[in-house]
Amino acid sequence: MSMRGLVRAVIVALLALLPTRAWAHDPALSGIRVLLRAHDVVITVSTHLTRLRLADHRTGEMSSADVDTAMAAQLHVRIDGHDFTPGPGYLIGDGANDQLTWQVLRQGAVSTVEVPARLYANDPTSRTAVTIMRDGRVVDEALLDAGHPGYLAAAHPGSLAATHSPAAVSSISVWRLAGRYIRTGIEHILSGPDHVLFVIGLLLLGQSLRAVLTTITAFTLAHSITLTIAALGLFAPSSRIIEPLIALSIVAIALENGLRVRQQARQAQQGRDYRPLVAFVFGLVHGFGFAGALADAGLGGRALWMALASFNVGVEMGQGAIVLFTVPLLAWCARRYAAQWRWVVVAGSLTIGVLGAHWFMVRL
Repeated sequence: MSMRGLVRAVIVALLALLPTRAWAHDPALSGIRVLLRAHDVVITVSTHLTRLRLADHRTGEMSSADVDTAMAAQLHVRIDGHDFTPGPGYLIGDGANDQLTWQVLRQGAVSTVEVPARLYANDPTSRTAVTIMRDGRVVDEALLDAGHPGYLAAAHPGSLAATHSPAAVSSISVWRLAGRYIRTGIEHILSGPDHVLFVIGLLLLGQSLRAVLTTITAFTLAHSITLTIAALGLFAPSSRIIEPLIALSIVAIALENGLRVRQQARQAQQGRDYRPLVAFVFGLVHGFGFAGALADAGLGGRALWMALASFNVGVEMGQGAIVLFTVPLLAWCARRYAAQWRWVVVAGSLTIGVLGAHWFMVRL
């Protein structure tokens, strides 16, 4: 491939991401929270508007009545051995962030609760976090996927004891839950073009191995800190703020790349490398974005720390895969096109910056 062809391929490949929404949330992950009280049950569903529209075969906006109809079709809950047919629910929609929270009340005390199927059961990639609460306290939780499709629990005064059945996996062990959250973390970062492009932007200049490790470590440390803070409920900025900032971080790293390429072209003194600092600052922002995926799942209860740690491990594994693929590829291209390599960096950074600016405006 010629140099011109390589630059053109880089630009076309990156611009192909332009139509994507690139939200920090995981569209495959939804949540069902069942709150058991003395005389009634509150069921809360957290999901994505686009996923619900797709499942209900709609392309336009959905009214509250449309959401009630779609939820009645997608929500599978059995209470005391009988299918629960929800009536009109209380709706909180956040179209700017593709989020939907829907809540419905069922009068009467409950002996058993069963979720025989996850939301969007016809989609093999869908996952649903089920959280059972009594009087505001999490007493059990499970993560349902294609291999573990259902949940069954028996309620007793003051407690909830989960039971197993061949068709319904319930109260899964902490270690099995950890394995699923590791996979969720991997899928989350690899399916999020904004996070991927930020990491690639950090690596695009082809720094030394030591510089690469320093920059990636700074990013990892930062997003681990804010992911933990947000997931524990200590502080969680609105996604209306975080998601535009994530997009802006892509613009910032693109500008930083352009500045350093310009300095190299002028053979100017480059001075101190601020990329680790940039990676750390914006890593704090990306960590709050990662926490959005855990918020979708309704993370909490006794498995909180294991799920939090395993999700972060999954994110690191996904990030590591990006680094292991990107660094050797960039090093090979830099050697093969040494004389013109800075134009590839400029073209790639400019395109990444355009994408970041586009997502920033859309999210605003």
